[in-house]
Amino acid sequence: MPNKKFLLLIVVILIIGACSNKKVNKPDSKEMLASALHNKIFSEVGLLLTQIRVTENTHNLIDLFLDIHSENLWVIDQKVEYIKQFLPNMRKTHQAILNKIMIWLYVNQVYRHEVSPPIRIIQREELFLEPSKVDFRKCPNIDANCAHEVRKKLLPMIDDEELTLMLKRMALKDPCVNSSTQLQGQTIANRCLNKSKGHLKIILLALPRFSVGQWLQVISAEN
Repeated sequence: MPNKKFLLLIVVILIIGACSNKKVNKPDSKEMLASALHNKIFSEVGLLLTQIRVTENTHNLIDLFLDIHSENLWVIDQKVEYIKQFLPNMRKTHQAILNKIMIWLYVNQVYRHEVSPPIRIIQREELFLEPSKVDFRKCPNIDANCAHEVRKKLLPMIDDEELTLMLKRMALKDPCVNSSTQLQGQTIANRCLNKSKGHLKIILLALPRFSVGQWLQVISAEN
């Protein structure tokens, strides 16, 4: 009997020793950063960037990705123009992320210039939203009210048919666009007013999003 207790004690000691010798795998900082970017946990992104050395191209892309969530198109456009000069020397993973962000930016710019109208609300016995008279076709000539320069930037990335389809989808979500030929009533007019005053948040074109794997490739790049 004492021998059995002694053997049991030895087994317990060996198990405890084995457990204590196991290495605790710390989370990989690059994987954590990739996950934070994918899940848009921006407080973690800022902290992790102080702990990880990344290339200038990678840092610029991450900085740009954070900025697009402000939806300040002017600021985003300035940063895109700066980063574009490095595009030929970027890895394909970097180029893919930059291209998606540029498409998002340029389509929004075209929409604001060509489609998003001034508020066309009239008041009679109630509020009405007037027809917007939007023409989604390709700009017919240089004198038309079109975002010609932005369309040129988009042309290598998407064709005119795809752009037109994207603009139409955005207009369908926009409460200030009345694509019909008739007045729209009080409910729609109020939604337009609320959007214009900032009380109603409408996402016309979803922000670009990238997988953990894509971000990990970008963060791990050596140039």
